[in-house]
Amino acid sequence: MSAQNLTGDPARDIPIVYDPLPEEHADENRVFQGIPSIAVADSKNIWATWYTGGITEDKDNIVVLARSRDGGLTWTKPLFCIGLPNDIRMFDPSMWLAPDGKLHLYWSASHQVWTMTATDPAGDAPVWSAPKYVCPGVVMNKPIVDSQGRWLIPASVWNVDHGNKYDRSPAGPTGAWCVVSEDSGKTYRQFGRAYMPPEHALFDEHSIVELKDGRLWLVNRTKTGIGQFFSSDKGKTWTDFQVAPFKHTSSRFFLRRLASGNILFIKHGDILEDCGRSKLKAFISKDEGKTWEGGLMLDERPGVSYPDGDQAPDGTIHIIYDFDRHGQKFIHNAIITEDDVLAGKLVTPTSKLRLVVNHATGIHPARKMGPNANGAPIKADQPRAVMEGLEGTSSDILKPGVLLFTDRQYKLREIPKWLEGRNFILSSIDGTKAICRQDGNAYVLTPLSHRNRDNVLVWLAENGFVKVAQPEFVLFGDPYWGGLANTVSVFRRKMTAGEILDFGKWGILVY
Repeated sequence: MSAQNLTGDPARDIPIVYDPLPEEHADENRVFQGIPSIAVADSKNIWATWYTGGITEDKDNIVVLARSRDGGLTWTKPLFCIGLPNDIRMFDPSMWLAPDGKLHLYWSASHQVWTMTATDPAGDAPVWSAPKYVCPGVVMNKPIVDSQGRWLIPASVWNVDHGNKYDRSPAGPTGAWCVVSEDSGKTYRQFGRAYMPPEHALFDEHSIVELKDGRLWLVNRTKTGIGQFFSSDKGKTWTDFQVAPFKHTSSRFFLRRLASGNILFIKHGDILEDCGRSKLKAFISKDEGKTWEGGLMLDERPGVSYPDGDQAPDGTIHIIYDFDRHGQKFIHNAIITEDDVLAGKLVTPTSKLRLVVNHATGIHPARKMGPNANGAPIKADQPRAVMEGLEGTSSDILKPGVLLFTDRQYKLREIPKWLEGRNFILSSIDGTKAICRQDGNAYVLTPLSHRNRDNVLVWLAENGFVKVAQPEFVLFGDPYWGGLANTVSVFRRKMTAGEILDFGKWGILVY
């Protein structure tokens, strides 16, 4: 979000509640969603929030809320949303049930934290307060109540160049803040800051835990994993940055003390594993974070991320996370217990994994694959050419996950069934050279001009290749983070033994 979209005046940038949800934000129309949070009002009434709107994380984002009345088994569609019509982005919501029974929703309006409260979150028709300004920054994780009864809110002023104009030096305002309320949310103030050096800083997304020895433990996201700080004066001052004693990908995690006194940690992979955004697992510490037990796999799929959780009065733990934000667009929840986590498997009869909070089904116009209906017949059943790579090239087999170029780490994402298992020439992305050793059909996969300027369309036309009636597909990469440029069409030509093909950047020669 660029700085020019801010007035800098919270009195003017007041978010608006759209109730009911506008049709443009209905499930069937949303093309992006994720970054959820969950709060338990009682054993039956559970709330969820996440952000959506727009085509990705951008100025058109809004915050939505949904509700379960049966303990998380089923959910309403989004009930209402929070947004602004003047390019002010609403994002990174977090929900928390305070000790007084009020449900608090925190979110950021372009790096200004706001809150709304519901006084009867378990009632049939809870009434929400008007939006109220809290502090600068972003609140990604739940507040805690410390031993003095203060609310400690983990608010981050990003020490990263992400469209803000902040001074990122130690004298500036950036860092992982401990914001304090000593009057149950009537007023808030920035109390103490853990400073993130720029070489480690990203989005913080920090959690705070009060340890049994009285210290505060602040654990945050970094560029390369997880960092930590400690405070011995109730959050006023913090130690220098330390790398935390566990490995992780650069992504949000969940860390919180449970009613039992143990600490719950939900992360990607095992404690000393960085596996990217996959293998979401839950662990328990009985010794203040020194060691971790259990390891319940919540969801192993690539594309799961951003867990949050809350605990019901009966001890049941409710977890929420997102899956494939731009593709399948699921918000999932899980219902587990400490026994499940410690056993590393579900042992409680009522526990359940991979429930569905919400599924958005809108398709971004750019993600709609061209049908290439005007193409020539595929002729997949005709004899195949046999090609041999020249000048240092080799061959491999088309299958998901295979490397496609010798000088890039691009791996095959998807391939039509009729092409799967065929050979291709493994070469530099900058060019392919091969000789035909046996007559038959050969194919080249390359983007159309509106997808990517790096294509070999002119060469194909000059050398007798024709486009075939095969719909486009994304060859490699995330289709929403640059991957649409890697959407390819298929071109065919009948080859004769002895012919040499020599083309530039970029295409894949298949035979």
